[in-house]
Amino acid sequence: MLMALVGGFFVYLLAEWSERKALVEAKEKAKSILDYQSSNLELQLNKFSLIAALVSKRPDVVDIFRARNKPSASSLTAPIEPNHNAKNGRLASVVAGLSGAKDFWFVDKKGSVFSASNYALVGTNVKHQPYFEAALQGRLGRMSDVDADGLRSYIFASPVFVDQKVGGMLIVRANLDVVEYVWALLAEPIVASDQTGRVLLSNIPAWRLQSFETLIQQRHKAFG
Repeated sequence: MLMALVGGFFVYLLAEWSERKALVEAKEKAKSILDYQSSNLELQLNKFSLIAALVSKRPDVVDIFRARNKPSASSLTAPIEPNHNAKNGRLASVVAGLSGAKDFWFVDKKGSVFSASNYALVGTNVKHQPYFEAALQGRLGRMSDVDADGLRSYIFASPVFVDQKVGGMLIVRANLDVVEYVWALLAEPIVASDQTGRVLLSNIPAWRLQSFETLIQQRHKAFG
């Protein structure tokens, strides 16, 4: 009987050790996947912020904002080129197309979108958005967003400096659906949430736009 008890205790210890070892290995694997995918996501998004920063330094773009900040057309002696906005729109469309961005906007110091790759955005105002305030202060503005149609995106706003002062900003919007495609092949569940805890990205469709905390609670209940 003593031998049976000793043997049973040894089996229990072996099982517990195996469980702990498996748990440690699972945690290490999860951390490795998380670190890699976090870096990859950061690289994907930073590409768009870099594009906005580079375009904002182009002499022709600076001239566009210099002209935008001049007095009203009635007080100018020089004629205004009639296709000026059309040219800006074409430039925005080219940048959006080459970068893979969803949209590319030209925004003045008052927050008015005066040219964009998507003409429907022209005339809208973004002065109440947090990224606008950041760019107006000369910093890179950024914000995650979900529109009325459920489109998940990430927005970068890069200031345009005219004579060493902020003359406006370029805004690029990246479609997060595109960034998320690479996660579809992962066997392990993965999510990326915003500052409010809302899931913006996941390889599990049902989890998207859900509260991350609520999902955790549901899984705890399901698996004890």
